[in-house]
Amino acid sequence: MVEDIANGTINATLTLPASIREELTKAMGEGDAERAAEVRRECERGQDGIMRRLWPTMQSITAIDNIGLRETLMQTVAKGIRVYSMLYGSSEALIGFNLNPIKEGYEEFVLNIRDVIFEFINEGDVYEDNPKTFLIDEVEIGKKYELVISQLWGLYRYRFGDVIQVTGFYQNCPKVKFLYRTATLLNLFGEKVDQVVITGSLAAALGNWQGVTLKHYSVTESTMVSAARANTDDKSKGAHYVFFLEMEGNDEIRQCETLIQIS
Repeated sequence: MVEDIANGTINATLTLPASIREELTKAMGEGDAERAAEVRRECERGQDGIMRRLWPTMQSITAIDNIGLRETLMQTVAKGIRVYSMLYGSSEALIGFNLNPIKEGYEEFVLNIRDVIFEFINEGDVYEDNPKTFLIDEVEIGKKYELVISQLWGLYRYRFGDVIQVTGFYQNCPKVKFLYRTATLLNLFGEKVDQVVITGSLAAALGNWQGVTLKHYSVTESTMVSAARANTDDKSKGAHYVFFLEMEGNDEIRQCETLIQIS
């Protein structure tokens, strides 16, 4: 990345459509050697507070935090920057507003009924082709639904792909909490495990490991790992999930890369 910034190029190993590569190359111009040196210098200092060091005028980050990463971000890469969940939005529509964005762990959004007509599909029916939908006055507190939206700019009964949970009402308007995208479920065998459950399970599993903190994780299917590592043959074990964990704790953990395979 630093070399591309310096030279005004796009790495040849990146798989990109020719038209996108051409547009990006034009945008890079003749490169910026001074900025590249600055980025390299800050990266070499480590990741702690790197966002503020790379972009000194950055004041805040707005994002939905459904798995409790806000404090971790503000203590590591985003040190010195506030992380808020002000809006629940997307390219398709502004979905909702957070009435208390500063409150830590407060991730409830009042739906934007002025610009969007909402319908709701029960979580258990999200993989059906023509599921039953419910209107805004038919949803129930505690239940989980996939959102269906119709908006002013042309989308009609668009299956949004976000699964939310109704947490309450504000002046008869539902308050919701974002849970996960339907496309991000772990679903090798039809179990349909979402990101919230995965994060909670990892936290519970590591809860009795004193002095160890889970910082980040990633999970993928074993077939993808096998394809990336020619000397690995997972076929004899059957399909399973592979978890990559970044943990902070004693010296033994710091000195090793931990790979946990869960069948």
